[in-house]
Amino acid sequence: MKRAIWFGQLDIDPTLHSVTQEIVMWRAVIDQAIEDMINKDKGREARMTRLRARIWLQDAGEDFEQVCYLAQLPADIVQSKIKILMENLNETKNSDTN
Repeated sequence: MKRAIWFGQLDIDPTLHSVTQEIVMWRAVIDQAIEDMINKDKGREARMTRLRARIWLQDAGEDFEQVCYLAQLPADIVQSKIKILMENLNETKNSDTN
């Protein structure tokens, strides 16, 4: 299964070439949290994973900010894009129930 890329596709500052793989890995952490949050599986484990991902992404605590820092992404920008994504998901969810 091919993974969706949310932040992994963004360009990396070329002066950071010595840590490019680490940046890619930390961006993958953010991307995985987003994938976990939007997963539509109905099982108990999937629901718990979805809830934990949503809390981690929405609360933007210290560990979230650290991951964004390591991913070379401004936490506030990531947060605003996630908020837009969540709003779009809620709109889609609401339109599906009507």
